[in-house]
Amino acid sequence: MKKVILGTAALLCGAVTFAQNNDSDVNQNGTNHGAVVNQTGTSNRNDVDQDGHANNAEVGQEGISNTSSVIQTDGDPDENSNHEAYVDQYGIDNDSYVLQAGDDQIARIDQIGNNNESDTYQYGSSNLTEVWQDGNGNNALVFQMGDAGATEPNNRAFVTQLGNNNTTIQKQFGTENLATSMQEAKGSDVFQLQIGANNEAEATQTGGVPGQSGRGIHAVVQTQLGNDNIAVSNQMKNNQEAWQTQTGDGNESYVTQTEQHNDSYQTQVGYGNQSSVDQRHALMPINGDRSRNVSVTLQIGEMNNVTHMQNGLRNEATTEQFGAFHSSNVNQTGAYNTATVTQSGLGL
Repeated sequence: MKKVILGTAALLCGAVTFAQNNDSDVNQNGTNHGAVVNQTGTSNRNDVDQDGHANNAEVGQEGISNTSSVIQTDGDPDENSNHEAYVDQYGIDNDSYVLQAGDDQIARIDQIGNNNESDTYQYGSSNLTEVWQDGNGNNALVFQMGDAGATEPNNRAFVTQLGNNNTTIQKQFGTENLATSMQEAKGSDVFQLQIGANNEAEATQTGGVPGQSGRGIHAVVQTQLGNDNIAVSNQMKNNQEAWQTQTGDGNESYVTQTEQHNDSYQTQVGYGNQSSVDQRHALMPINGDRSRNVSVTLQIGEMNNVTHMQNGLRNEATTEQFGAFHSSNVNQTGAYNTATVTQSGLGL
């Protein structure tokens, strides 16, 4: 009987030791900082480093082997609250890293699932990042830099990932830019870069998860250099690609892709140009052919407008416009259609 009691006691001791195998390290240098850490589970790791004035960090971890790092520096000594970081992790092997320098940055990170990763870097003043990951193997990177003075918030980045193995990268330099990525999909990628002021980039991807038909696996790349530009991409179901690049001021670019196998490439340089693409791929192949619809638009100048609408498979539309005040509309339904439009000069 004594051997049984000793063996049971040893097992209980080992279980208690394992359950308490969390680690938290908080280092604060300066004045009026606040840090709150709650860890439940095993092998969770937390590191909070705060330097400067009136920075606040709150971290909650529940599960196994989650890791959180929060580094916050600087802060206006005349303010009661400067940087704020809120991190909540539920699951296994999730990883969050937040670095904020300057004044009045805010980061909110929520991770639910396994093997998700989020990295946030903010420099300047009053930048805001919110990341929500619910699934497995998702990856989000946000980098924002800019000083908007008294304007709050400054640059804003929002990432929502509901599914598995999605990747979002959003980088913004300047003031009052807005980047939004919503992925309710699997295996999809979003890259958005904005340099300037008051630009807006939005990407939505669905497919490959419960409640969403299709397999997902989309790609969006949106780049904007200048001021007051807008780029919007909406992808549904299977295997869509969209590339949108705008340089200048006041340009707008929109793309909607559904069903499967559509590609869109839009480039605008100048002022006040607008482009719109709507593509739907036929679900049934023709003689085994599932080739992609392709749309290409290029506008260089001012106040040009182009619209492409394609419904079917293996349709190709290309519009190039140089100068000002041109307009082009292409509408194709069926298969193996091709349209090419080139215009230059003044379209008055």
